[in-house]
Amino acid sequence: MQINSHTRQETIDILRGVALVLILIVHCAFDFTGWGWTVLGDEQTLLPLATLDKPIGELLNLFLRDKARAMFAMMFGVAFTLQLARSQQSGESFERMFIKRMAMLAVIGVIHGHLIYSFEILRLYAIAGLLMLLLWRLPNRSLLATAGVLAVLGPILFYGIGMALGLDFFGGRVSLEDMYAGYTSSSVRELLALTHRLAMGRYTPADLIFMGMPILGCFLLGLWLARCGWLMDPTAHRPALRRLMVRGLVPGLVLQLGASILWRLMDESSPAWHGPVLGLAHFAAAPLLALGYISAIALLCTHPGWHRKLVWLAPAGRMTLTNYIMQSLFAWMIFYGIGLGLYGQIGPAIAVPIALLLALFQILLSAWWLQRYYSGPLEWLWRWAIKGQRPRWQLSPVRQPSLEKQESH
Repeated sequence: MQINSHTRQETIDILRGVALVLILIVHCAFDFTGWGWTVLGDEQTLLPLATLDKPIGELLNLFLRDKARAMFAMMFGVAFTLQLARSQQSGESFERMFIKRMAMLAVIGVIHGHLIYSFEILRLYAIAGLLMLLLWRLPNRSLLATAGVLAVLGPILFYGIGMALGLDFFGGRVSLEDMYAGYTSSSVRELLALTHRLAMGRYTPADLIFMGMPILGCFLLGLWLARCGWLMDPTAHRPALRRLMVRGLVPGLVLQLGASILWRLMDESSPAWHGPVLGLAHFAAAPLLALGYISAIALLCTHPGWHRKLVWLAPAGRMTLTNYIMQSLFAWMIFYGIGLGLYGQIGPAIAVPIALLLALFQILLSAWWLQRYYSGPLEWLWRWAIKGQRPRWQLSPVRQPSLEKQESH
């Protein structure tokens, strides 16, 4: 596959930038505030703007929650294909280099998970990335079928079988009371202890398989999407992208709406089949909507007016690792008790505007940084560790590099 680097930067990095912003919105609305997690029921009604929290939370659940993560995972699969194409063009050993990448990603994930944000996904990305080495040669039809099983059917079947066998899912989670106490504590030691305890609960085989299958499935969907070449030259593939957009958004929204309705109808007297049907609808909706979002944004990139607006997101998409870790640091500084202490004090109505301001900060900071340096700081360290030699750091004040030299990780 021959890659047009300029086109790849303009579209792929915009898509990754969008995914980063959407993930930040979801994290701020739910994870970083505890709303719908450790803050429930009557506690939610006491928050400022509580009347707006529920409808905004419902909209986020409907359109973004899990969909943003699926979209980001698909872009990892796209990046896999681009790295493969570059290695084939340069004659490098792709497998060896990719294994090094995943090993370093796992190290970063372990540090991030045990010290900063216990629910981070880089550890699972590293495992799923290694498994993708076993599957990437599948033909497109087999690739799509495997992706569907992993992303939709696999988690439901595995969870059902695991519960019947008494498997330890999620490692005996820390109680909600302990989580609330840790996140609202002004003690760094207590927060670190909670983060470490929660991170340790992510290593049970049942948890790794249940959480890892959808990620690997989305990786393979991104690999399939990159093979089609639609994102490398969206202008030449508008009809295909339109079809994908419709086939993703329409059934995805129907399934997600059905899952939301079924969730409200469920109670102790509900038939046994409600649970599996709800799970299937939810797991199927996320990748379908993510594919719809990706194709819709790629189509927008083909229109000059929209492209001028969306291209502002591209620098953030070139610094995905740095920006992802930075989002977790936002939680420490703004939401947790050791910072401004907004955890448990606000809901989505206030958290979403905060997320948008933080996203704007990341976008502007990324643009400023990449005008001066070749890559983000963590991307630079990652590349140094992988290649064993120090990469170039600061841009020349006279001549900036072409887009071909600005690798995206």
